[in-house]
Amino acid sequence: GVLVPPSVGGVLANTSLALAGKTSVNLNYTLSEELMNFCIRQADVRQVITSRAFLEKRPVNLDAELIFLEDLRDQITTADKILSLLFARVLPISIVSSLLGLSGIKADDPLTVIFTSGSTGEPKGVVLSQNNIGSNLDAVNQVMQLHAGDTILGVLPFFHSFGYTVTMWLPLC
Repeated sequence: GVLVPPSVGGVLANTSLALAGKTSVNLNYTLSEELMNFCIRQADVRQVITSRAFLEKRPVNLDAELIFLEDLRDQITTADKILSLLFARVLPISIVSSLLGLSGIKADDPLTVIFTSGSTGEPKGVVLSQNNIGSNLDAVNQVMQLHAGDTILGVLPFFHSFGYTVTMWLPLC
C-alpha cells in the first residue's frame, strides 16, 4: 500500500497506482504520528507518496520510504508527455487497456484500504475492491444523474470513503 495526500497530486498518485494495479492507502493525516504508523504497519505500507510542502505543514516521522511528488514531476520528460497524450486522445481504449494490463484486473481485486477514524480505539482498515468502488459510483450516478457540464465540489479528503469515491473517482469516470 501507499499513502497519498489529498490534492491534484493525490488524484494523480491514486489513479496512477490504480492503473499500475497497486492498492492505495490514503491515511488520515489528522491522526497522531503513532496512529498513522499503526495504520502503515496494518496495511503493510512500504512507500509513502507525499510532498515536501505537505510535510512542512504537517511534519511527521513515518515508518516507510518517502517518495516526493516534486521529485517525480521533475522526472517527466517531453516524450512522456507526448506518449501520455497519445494514450489519452489518440489510441483506442482497447489498446490502452491492453498496454496497461487492465484486462487482468478482477472485480474483487483491492483498489484501496480506508481506515476508520479510530474513535473507538485503534483505526480499522477496510479493504475496498474494484467492484466496491464501481458499484458505489454506479449508485451515486443513478441518484445524481450527472452530465458532462456538471460541476462537483469536493471538500472531503481521500482518506474518507465519500471523498475517495465521489469527489475523486466519479468525476474521473
